Amino acid sequence: MIDPNTAAYRPMPTGLTKTAVFSPNPRKLGEKRKVQVKNTAYPFDELTVSGWITNDVWGESFVFEDGKLGHTVSLNLAEVKDNMLRN
Repeated sequence: MIDPNTAAYRPMPTGLTKTAVFSPNPRKLGEKRKVQVKNTAYPFDELTVSGWITNDVWGESFVFEDGKLGHTVSLNLAEVKDNMLRN
């Protein structure tokens, strides 16, 4: 995992990403789904990557591939849900 504050990409509030975050079916931890992310430095750089839910001592997190960098980024699931609802 890398620091989410230094991640180049952020999840976008699109149908694919919202489905992964707000799935009406019970989520299976670690089940990968396609999500759309946008490069924070270059807004026209949008990608479809894998995202999944994890659960550890800090609670549920939303993990996704950081675009072309090949890293994974872990964000608090509640914060990701709030961001999806605001946009």
